[in-house]
Amino acid sequence: MISSSSLFLLFVYVISALGNTEIVNFIATEEKNVDLAFVPNWPVLRPGESLLRWNVTALPLGTMISKDSPPCADLESWNSRPDAPTACPNQLWVVLETDHNDWKSFSKFTLRLSWAAFHPVDVYMKISDPATISSSIPALPHQQPQKTRRKYARIQLVFTGVLTPRARPPPPEAITRIIPIFLKLEPLYFGVLPESIIPVIWLMIPVVIIGTVAASKANKYFQGVVEEAKKELAAMKAQKVD
Repeated sequence: MISSSSLFLLFVYVISALGNTEIVNFIATEEKNVDLAFVPNWPVLRPGESLLRWNVTALPLGTMISKDSPPCADLESWNSRPDAPTACPNQLWVVLETDHNDWKSFSKFTLRLSWAAFHPVDVYMKISDPATISSSIPALPHQQPQKTRRKYARIQLVFTGVLTPRARPPPPEAITRIIPIFLKLEPLYFGVLPESIIPVIWLMIPVVIIGTVAASKANKYFQGVVEEAKKELAAMKAQKVD
């Protein structure tokens, strides 16, 4: 019986097939740990909770940014709680808990962002270590190991569509565009295969085996039919010669 989580993953893949996808692969190396006081307010991707659905406010048309642009000045005030005012409204910050025990055996991961094709946007994703987010952000005294594989992801979207002509069009910065996205973090098996692909591969193995056996039997059957037809044709030619 197919579980609800499998059906949801299938739904996400269908949406991805009808939309756009941006992927960032990275290595979960151990780096210096910094206990950032405000990180508990951020969404977390971890084993069992590796899929996030979020609404991101896209930056206006023509905004020039890069994935290496520095964090916003009010990063400490960025908050995922709906009841709290959020700084940096055009950014999504996520904790990538690659240091989780269930993922300790994996060194490579993939972060995949999917959104509907009718939302024309450019996507900028950056993976950062705790110590490189900002040297000016206050840190708590160390209560955790001095080394960590935990990473942080920043997501930014820039609108790239064509504006509809109007008699008095509003300025681009006055138009708010909310883009629903799906963000998925997965370990890579053998450094290349996302975790969600493994069940599909296991499903395909018996299908390929059964298909190979069936094709082999069908090939033998048709070879026999061809041989019989050749014999009958040869016999008919021999009768005509006689």
